[in-house]
Amino acid sequence: MDHSDVRSLRWLRTHEAIRYAYFDLLSQTGSSDVTISQIASHAHIHRKTFYLHYNSIEDLYDDCVNVLAQRYSEAIASLPQPFDYYSLSQAMFEFFSSNPRLEKILSSSKLRHFTDDLVRHTTRNSRALYNPYREFSEAKQELINTFVVYSSVNVWRRWIMSGKKVPQDEAVKLLGDLLEHGVSPLRAPYEQH
Repeated sequence: MDHSDVRSLRWLRTHEAIRYAYFDLLSQTGSSDVTISQIASHAHIHRKTFYLHYNSIEDLYDDCVNVLAQRYSEAIASLPQPFDYYSLSQAMFEFFSSNPRLEKILSSSKLRHFTDDLVRHTTRNSRALYNPYREFSEAKQELINTFVVYSSVNVWRRWIMSGKKVPQDEAVKLLGDLLEHGVSPLRAPYEQH
């Protein structure tokens, strides 16, 4: 192994340590008010080293969203196509709850913008794989995707905030039922009083 390979491995380890520190701080604080100095300290690097990897905290933020979006898209791409909302709901629950730090970040009301940015990226990627709404105008597709995606994310968030009182497989099935069939089949019959 020559020195460029060693330097490259060292660079990759440091790059990953910076992302890890950022995620760890986001999950601990529940806030996006994380500074470069905090990240450098948490990653055990000098502040100047941060700038060898990122130009700003915004660059790090964008990189983290892109990395997560890529990983989520890979999970979605492995689903049989055309995928249904039961499979997508299962994949989302599993990915969003794949580790405690990610779960805390994605369920935090103060970090909602992070989840929103992740969702925008992954929706674009999912629709590139399979777009069941391609017959609609772009404007209508945007409305449909907003309903489906944000309903899904908010059901997952509520599940987390409630302490996962409903077993995951039941929550996934309920979300799949809601997305595939709507709320009508779940309503109790109307009774006059």
